[in-house]
Amino acid sequence: MKKTFLTICSILALYSCNNDDLHDGSSSPVSSLNTRTINKSGSVEGVNYSFNNVGLNPNLVILNSENVTILSSQDELSNGYFNLKILSDEIGKEIIPGKTIYLITDEDTFIRNITSVSKNNDIYKIETTEPSIGDIFESGSLNISLSANNLGINKKSSLIALSNSVEKDFFFNPLIINKDFSYGGITFNPGATIDNALSIKLGFAKSQKIPSEVEMYLQTNSFINPTISFDKALNKKFNHDFINEVPQFIIDSIKKIEKDVKIPSGTYLGDIPVKISVNQINLPTEVIANVQRNSYLKFATESNTKIGFKLSNGANGLNTNFIYDNSIKKIHNVDGDLLGEVITDMKMTIIPNVKVFNTSLIDVNGKVILGVKTFNIGNGNINQSSNFYTQGNFYSSALFTFGGLGIPVYTTDLYNKNEELWKKGEFSRNITFSNFTTGSASAFPCSGLTSFGYNILLNYKYPIMGKVLPGNLEMTYDVYADNGALLEYNKKITISPSDVTADSFKFYMCIPFRRINFFNISRVSYLKNITIRDENGYSANGILDPISGNTVSEVKFIR
Repeated sequence: MKKTFLTICSILALYSCNNDDLHDGSSSPVSSLNTRTINKSGSVEGVNYSFNNVGLNPNLVILNSENVTILSSQDELSNGYFNLKILSDEIGKEIIPGKTIYLITDEDTFIRNITSVSKNNDIYKIETTEPSIGDIFESGSLNISLSANNLGINKKSSLIALSNSVEKDFFFNPLIINKDFSYGGITFNPGATIDNALSIKLGFAKSQKIPSEVEMYLQTNSFINPTISFDKALNKKFNHDFINEVPQFIIDSIKKIEKDVKIPSGTYLGDIPVKISVNQINLPTEVIANVQRNSYLKFATESNTKIGFKLSNGANGLNTNFIYDNSIKKIHNVDGDLLGEVITDMKMTIIPNVKVFNTSLIDVNGKVILGVKTFNIGNGNINQSSNFYTQGNFYSSALFTFGGLGIPVYTTDLYNKNEELWKKGEFSRNITFSNFTTGSASAFPCSGLTSFGYNILLNYKYPIMGKVLPGNLEMTYDVYADNGALLEYNKKITISPSDVTADSFKFYMCIPFRRINFFNISRVSYLKNITIRDENGYSANGILDPISGNTVSEVKFIR
């Protein structure tokens, strides 16, 4: 279970923020030794911890090499079968059904509820089941955070040291990527500095099957100052995950990080094993460019963001609240000389997981996404508001799951937050669609018995020369029967365009028709109140007649 500690702080500098709620490890840990209450704080291998008035369940029987000899194999212990030689009559009296065993070995810690005991002199054969957290702790709280300031690891194996043997454009404490990447006419420099921390708090109450309180949050300090340049006129979408730019000889460790650490709790429980892992770290970036000549764009933001959740398990059941605090801001004006359109999307995805006792007893998972998306229209001089429009938005989302005994206990709703960072100039994101052409209806129904499929050809035009559809479209409409009856209201579908050209594309629709009687179905339906929106906010209300240029009142489908 011992692995080289490649913490997030070395990659995303994850866990390098200060945490005022926890001991920083600068002074010697202290603990209460006179009662079965633990008050202890300190730091081990970069993990800060704090036991705050943690009371042990009186039914907890603590076993170690001083009071028992273990006769079971490691596999038997893992499966809950304990064969022990008891070295103390006092301990022997405690080994009864209903008690909870806390067995400390050289390799691991085993926690089980006793269901049956058979003994022969001082040899005890014990059968057990999985415990709950209330069988161990009945009050207080445990706080854990990770910091890059006290890694406690061999620097020869750290990414900080490894970075010294790689290119100067990469640094890992915190993560800094300051390097040009060129792809088919686009040169992108992220200019990114990212420094993060993860914190978790577990609260305990008597006889609770799960903690009385669970709190997890990710805190991010970032500086993003990208420069995007184009060496020619182009119409292109660029996607890249910059975490893959980390040198190959450490990339496998970066994509999945696990850390096993033993937190010293003092006399009673010894070292408590905790596993902290990051199952995914990504820095995906997307640039959509439609520019008419060589040009560039640059902007800068900085932020201190905290995002997470807090779950309380009380008399009124489970209650949860999201934690969100953000000070992101633009720190200087957008600069560039665009002639055309550039859309950028830079984000960070982190999926952390924390397990206490290296079992399924307590398991907290999260998925956090943070990003900055910009929309920029230039007419050759971005410093003149009459010639350009630019908008920047920060967005975040989070989803957390807390589990116990291998079963998900609670999953939060998906939390989304969007904030405008800047907006300058005026620009209407309109797109026009015209010449709605329906093919023949499908021979067989596409849904139910009265809906039939059509392959549609539709013309489109953006207000920017040469711009083509970037991806899927969202279409909303009503369907009316030949007698005026409403068949579908505010129907919303996702269109996946095919055979996309500079001014047209094809897609598929399933259209309902009125049933006249048991044997007959109407041959005509009408689409009305049509709106279409692309993935970047360009939208159209209605379909234009290609000859008159006016919006048509309806689109007729015949089968």
